[in-house]
Amino acid sequence: MAYEPEFIEKVGIYYETHDESPEEVSKLFNIKSKQTLYNWIEKYGWIQNKYRSLQQSAGGLIEQSTLSGYRDWE
Repeated sequence: MAYEPEFIEKVGIYYETHDESPEEVSKLFNIKSKQTLYNWIEKYGWIQNKYRSLQQSAGGLIEQSTLSGYRDWE
């Protein structure tokens, strides 16, 4: 099954801004094969909770509301 680039980007943003396993993210987005998500993670270099570490290193300068805005995008 082919997925639209916008859908893949949406999944990537969600994965990088949440602390959920690839299996959980696959179920949430109805991705039939969890291997598909693993392939995207490797191909696009997605890092789970990437922005959480950025928030911590910025010393709280990044508001939680900014990060949670990604959740509203879905």
